Amino acid sequence: EETQKGVKFICDAHTRQLKPFTRNITRYINEVKRGALIAIEGCDKTGKTSQIQEIIPILNKTFTVVSFNFPDGTTDIGQLIDKYLKKETFTDIGQLIDKYLKKETDVEQHAIHHLFSANR
Repeated sequence: EETQKGVKFICDAHTRQLKPFTRNITRYINEVKRGALIAIEGCDKTGKTSQIQEIIPILNKTFTVVSFNFPDGTTDIGQLIDKYLKKETFTDIGQLIDKYLKKETDVEQHAIHHLFSANR
């Protein structure tokens, strides 16, 4: 848990902890006279969506809020990224290299060099 000038950056889903966060965002936007990009990042299943669902209604009281997820699994590109992240797009060469890197198979050094080159 990190704090700066009394603002709690890692919030749980309680509004009382989100108020300092939204006050600082409001102050920032009013000072620069333009919008702000707020990026929420973290590991899978850590509550990013829950945080966003708590923050948006508070910010919507003062600002117009636009939110989106990336990658968006509903688009063609998002589905391609999902497949890549789930290792569903490996070629045969890519699968062999992956097994080599995971030490699941042994490949002669010259051969693995050529496989890496062929996979580019």
